[in-house]
Amino acid sequence: MDSDGEEDAVVEIGNILEDVDDETLMVLGGIDDKSVCTFTRGYVKRQGLYTCRTCLDINEVKAGICYPCSLECHAGHDVVELYTKRNFRCDCGNAKFRGAHGCLLWEEKDDENILNHYGENFSNRYCSCLRPYPDPDNGNVEMIQCGICEDWYHLEHLNMDPEFKVPEDYDEMTCFMCIQKYTFLFVEAYNTVDAFRQNCQVVINNGHIDNAETNYVPGLKKFKKSESEETADSKDNANCRLLTWADTMDWLTPEFRYSSLEFLGTECKRIPSVFWNGGWRESLCRCEECKTLSLPGFS
Repeated sequence: MDSDGEEDAVVEIGNILEDVDDETLMVLGGIDDKSVCTFTRGYVKRQGLYTCRTCLDINEVKAGICYPCSLECHAGHDVVELYTKRNFRCDCGNAKFRGAHGCLLWEEKDDENILNHYGENFSNRYCSCLRPYPDPDNGNVEMIQCGICEDWYHLEHLNMDPEFKVPEDYDEMTCFMCIQKYTFLFVEAYNTVDAFRQNCQVVINNGHIDNAETNYVPGLKKFKKSESEETADSKDNANCRLLTWADTMDWLTPEFRYSSLEFLGTECKRIPSVFWNGGWRESLCRCEECKTLSLPGFS
């Protein structure tokens, strides 16, 4: 773009590992027939979505419509592009529209798509600053989309060093909020992306992370392991590069793969975003434990 949410949703780690071969098809929902609503395909893995100001007060009602419906059912309407969203089923003509507009492409729809996730983008609010796009006060300031939560962010709101320059060849950006939520992504980025590690040095050098063990929430403090447990861990570490890296990061809790960075307290908010190099999805650890990881609560 030159996109937080009301309820938790879940993105399986496998979805992160898969690249999209054709961005055009991704934005259009992978459709090959513009006369068919994507509702018929259920919760589409990833598709371009829109909302309609003509039919809805988008500040009060959050709803998403597919690309074919934006063309056929909402032709001539004030349609807002939301770009891509995951695991979403088209709302066009359902109870959210309260009879204002029926779907011309597929009339038989559920009143509500209970598995849909609606973030602030559906109300045309973006970034952590929740500004509209286009912004009547600041114009069309460039924003960058997070590949995990799929929200859009202004560069100055990504917790980056003031001197940071966006790499010309970066593959994907993960926002600081998602990095805070999923510690295993922090460990991956800290050990594979030089710019991310350098941005983190500001926090580390100030002692905020080195002293973070004192900020652990109850029940997450590190503990003395028995000799048998240490031996078992050594075997696990041989198969999991995340565990190998985590052993050098003493402030991490034993449950880091399933936790957020919230135990850092207010310093959690200082963690920067990450601009990944190409192929980062394929390089994620695929040991038996890591293959079971999921990303609950993306917004």
